[in-house]
This record gives sequence, C-alpha cells and structure tokens, in this order.
Amino acid sequence: MTLSLTEPPSLLGKPGIFFSIEGSATIIRDRIQFQEHWVDGLERWFTQGVDTPGLVLIKVHADRIQYWDGEENGIVKV
Repeated sequence: MTLSLTEPPSLLGKPGIFFSIEGSATIIRDRIQFQEHWVDGLERWFTQGVDTPGLVLIKVHADRIQYWDGEENGIVKV
C-alpha cells in the first residue's frame, strides 16, 4: 500500500512538502478504537460520529517514506 500526503507552499513562500509512505495496511472496524482516535472537527465529514455507516480506520505499518520539500528529498527506511 502507498499513501501520499502533500502540503501546499507556505504563506512566506517556502515550498510545500510531499510524502510517499509505503507499507502494509490493516482495516479496523472497531467502534472503541474509533472513539479513541476521534478528534474535534471530524464530524464535518462523518456527521453521525463513530456511528457513521461504513466508517473504518486504516492502520499503516510504514516500511519506507520518501519526501520532497522543493529544496531537499530523501528516503527513510523504517
């Protein structure tokens, strides 16, 4: 599995950053774990909270992370 994350350039002109995370993933459907990881603001997308139908957590065990920030790039093996 690969996850990609990006952040736009800063207001001060610093380039954005991009991460590519490779590893294995586990799907979690446990309501108790939903409650443990719930943070304010998620109800914007999940209006029924932890009772939202189809809600899952994806737990990723990273093996390798690659990053680019417009100035540097590299690979971190985990």
